[in-house]
Amino acid sequence: HFVTRLGFIGIKFSQEGVETLCDAIKSRNAEGQPIKGLALASCFEGGIDTRTLTTVLASTTSGSANEVVLNLRGNGMSSREAAIIA
Repeated sequence: HFVTRLGFIGIKFSQEGVETLCDAIKSRNAEGQPIKGLALASCFEGGIDTRTLTTVLASTTSGSANEVVLNLRGNGMSSREAAIIA
């Protein structure tokens, strides 16, 4: 059995922490063990910034999974971040 979903709620991540997590997801995806769900709910003090959002999106779309669920609830995105998701 493999871990296919990760969830963090209320854990405040630094940029370095996000990059470490996303590198691990990319590594798993490259090895054919894709992460199919990632929740980072209320995890960014002051909201999620563009760089962090781009890093998260790049890691979750790097795998072979046909569908990936991404939960960014409670992170106070601005219209700039919404445009990146669109």
